[in-house]
Amino acid sequence: MSTNSKGMCELHSEKVSNFHDAGRYHHHIHKPVYKPIRIHPHFTDMPELIRADFSILKSAVLDAIDFFQNTLYVLPLTGPLLLKRTGCRSSWQNGTNAGKCSYLIQGYRFEKCLDEFFIPNEHLEGLIQWPYKGDKPTQIKFEAGKGIPDTDFVLYVSASTTPRCLKPRDYTKFKYPVIGYASFCQLGLYDRPVAGQINFCPLELHYFKFDQTRLYMIAVHEIIHTLGFTRDLFEKFQDCSKSILGENCVKRDPPLYRNIEGIIRLITPKVIEKMQKHFSCNDPNFGAPLQVLDGQVQPHWDNLLLHGTIMTPTLGLTNLTAIDPITLAVFEDSGWYKVNYQQAQKYDWGRGEGCQFGMKKVSDSEFDAYFCNEGVKGCHYLHTSKAECETTEFDHGIFSAKPGYECDKEMNHLSVIDTNTKEVYGIDSRCFVSNLTRQFENISLTNSLGTNSSELEGRCYRHRCIGPKMIQIKVANSEWIDCPEKTHITIPGYLGIVICPANHEIICKTDLATQEYTSVMSVNTNDVKHITSEMGTEKESFIKVKMILEIEAKHKADLNINNITMNVVSERIGQLLAENRMNFTILWSETGTQNGEVKLTLKHSVNKDKHVWMNLVQFLDNCGQNLTIALSGKIDLYKTRTPPWKESYRQRCLDRLRENRNKLQMRFRKIGDSKGSFIKELMREELLDMKHHQKEIKSSKENKSEEDLLEDLDIDQILNMLEDIQDELRLEELKLLEEFEKYEDSLHHEESVLCSAIEKLCTEEVVCPLCQKYPILLNKAVIFCKCGMRINTEQDCLTLSNVKSLLDSGVKEHNSVCEARPTFTVVSEYGIQNLLMSCQDCDWMSVII
Repeated sequence: MSTNSKGMCELHSEKVSNFHDAGRYHHHIHKPVYKPIRIHPHFTDMPELIRADFSILKSAVLDAIDFFQNTLYVLPLTGPLLLKRTGCRSSWQNGTNAGKCSYLIQGYRFEKCLDEFFIPNEHLEGLIQWPYKGDKPTQIKFEAGKGIPDTDFVLYVSASTTPRCLKPRDYTKFKYPVIGYASFCQLGLYDRPVAGQINFCPLELHYFKFDQTRLYMIAVHEIIHTLGFTRDLFEKFQDCSKSILGENCVKRDPPLYRNIEGIIRLITPKVIEKMQKHFSCNDPNFGAPLQVLDGQVQPHWDNLLLHGTIMTPTLGLTNLTAIDPITLAVFEDSGWYKVNYQQAQKYDWGRGEGCQFGMKKVSDSEFDAYFCNEGVKGCHYLHTSKAECETTEFDHGIFSAKPGYECDKEMNHLSVIDTNTKEVYGIDSRCFVSNLTRQFENISLTNSLGTNSSELEGRCYRHRCIGPKMIQIKVANSEWIDCPEKTHITIPGYLGIVICPANHEIICKTDLATQEYTSVMSVNTNDVKHITSEMGTEKESFIKVKMILEIEAKHKADLNINNITMNVVSERIGQLLAENRMNFTILWSETGTQNGEVKLTLKHSVNKDKHVWMNLVQFLDNCGQNLTIALSGKIDLYKTRTPPWKESYRQRCLDRLRENRNKLQMRFRKIGDSKGSFIKELMREELLDMKHHQKEIKSSKENKSEEDLLEDLDIDQILNMLEDIQDELRLEELKLLEEFEKYEDSLHHEESVLCSAIEKLCTEEVVCPLCQKYPILLNKAVIFCKCGMRINTEQDCLTLSNVKSLLDSGVKEHNSVCEARPTFTVVSEYGIQNLLMSCQDCDWMSVII
């Protein structure tokens, strides 16, 4: 049986009677092939969490598992995963039951992981005591469980306040609360971990208010531990460099980590390669630095030399933490995994800084982006956040960012512009070390942070990149000022300086041809939140500018965007381009009400001159007033309050939509229906019905004023105003369609089950290749014959049609080069059974099954 693209089954039924025309499967199925790791999560009861918090935690863990299933490849396990029991005290060394358990441990009752979690019996193998001779066991303590199908690793997840949660980790002079911890539970083939547990500490999760992004990073960190990044497993790492298929690997020569110039480094091959590439260092022993605590090597990277990676002992801000390629290299060096490095995130700490990065005890330069002296205030090295200098284990200072000080988040300050420091928080703001004050202000004034304004500290100012090596900054209403690398600049009208970063590439990560510029400004309307301008070259001869007006959510439904005219804006841009002697073509073609966006696109021929870019961006920064004039469209009658009939109308539409499921299903099956036509038709009909109903009701004059407004309004005008109801109906429509999809999927499943049953009834006999007398029989994954041939294929999806096809293609391929008749035998290697076809005349040998 095969399955076509629509999920329907196709039946094949042919009789095989001549093995000169039977076949083989050319690929050797018994040879291992690396496949994406299959991780099975098992969530325990979590009485300390409410349902909503558990849902957030579960979602974060599942997202983390998805990351690893797209990143790591393993030799897949065959059959269900069954974990070992430790209840056998000794085994027979010889006799007919050699290798089987001879004595049980008295009082053995269960298996635990991390001394806290009881592994379910369904996941465990049996525990049986055997006599020296005989085929009957002396005692069956536990029957074998069913195991976990289609699984290479089982992850037990709990959230419980344990003694480990209540004991803070002491890293020299700092104590950090425990957010979570994890470890592997059991090892499988080649000592690869096959089970692990994570426990999240509920008290700390509540502190972080169950931030799902942070939970995701915590889960990734802990899963990395369970999969092998732990000191106890370093010594079990294997060298598979001479084994393409991952078999017959050898243990790596110890030690895997070594003290090199006072730093303990993990010196496995792939880790060294990634370290050398990242830091631009050719030292053959330049491995990754491990954390050392109280003289003991820890399964974390050193927080100074690899600051900001996912595997440092303390997790920083999630947007400043990277799942880096150096960490992923550990998996490859273990010998158990192949790695998809495209899943790694960009990591910039110390990039290209050489072999001696981080070796100095004291920062001796005001331009040092990485290290600092204790007590100094400055910027995180990525310049997205203000930071304070904190001392690490080796008495080095690094700028540590804290929540609430991110420059690119407008919500981090009550006002858009700080009255004393003139700082601006927003999407295009970055942190710069500065001590600027207005010239007419007293230098001794304190700023909003309570420090003297003359002291150098991190400040948030708007920036833009005009190339990989040049940044411009803007302070309040100043002009854009060039800020070359490793220089001080002054701002007209201000006392003090701004220190320009030493490496602009960290801030401007894309090249000139694809650079984006973002501008945030104030305009004289409550309906326009901000304007974004994006720039990029197109075929080296055009510049494309796109302006987007983002409407505040509370006004989105009230503003009729179709009535906005862009003529004023277009004319003003045209005037600007004419002044700069640039020809342009307006390609305006898109307005929409669904997302509250208006887009303007124009092209003009230019030479690739950065000043042209600057002039356009400068205009966009100052055109808020003109855009306000352009917003001359009519605002609806109910800008400040909801009309009295609106809630009733919303409920009627929802009820109508739910009652018309059959019509909705028919629409779902149709191809080519215009988007939203069903919803608009429903809303129009309900409006007409409400207007008709109002006319029939005799109301007093006192109750007439508000309700009669509906009667006086145009239907199309009302539909344009009520975008919120349209959006709600579309969501309800999607929910109904999703239910319908599930129903259709169940029908497809029933059809496939029926097809399978029919296939088993209709498939004709396949003669056994060994005896060539009796037919082959199939029971689940086992192929057997009356003559005694029996093969457990461990392939639940195998059918007699598949067997026939394999035999047919194999014999045909052999007969194309040899006329002798092949022979068939069943062989077993490493517990795996195979049907082998061979020919002594031509020295042919191949695996059929």
